[in-house]
Amino acid sequence: MENENMSTNNVLHGEPSAAVPLKFLRLPEVQARTGCSRSTIYLKISDGTFPRPTRLGGGSCRSVAWVESEINEWLRSRIAERDAAAFDGQEG
Repeated sequence: MENENMSTNNVLHGEPSAAVPLKFLRLPEVQARTGCSRSTIYLKISDGTFPRPTRLGGGSCRSVAWVESEINEWLRSRIAERDAAAFDGQEG
């Protein structure tokens, strides 16, 4: 039973953490990967259209970072939207 709980706790977005180690990205790396400015990233977060950052410290620590797999998923969804729009445009 303990092993079952451990395997459930080690899953993030359907991926076992042993197979895919978590990597955190700080804001400059997120900006570089997405091409978005700091203000655009935080605007999209408030709109619910961008992954939320994770607090890295406790208490008064203000350090945050994004889970790399969530940023990659967001980028893949932009590509899928682009491809769907191009496909829709060809049908008309």
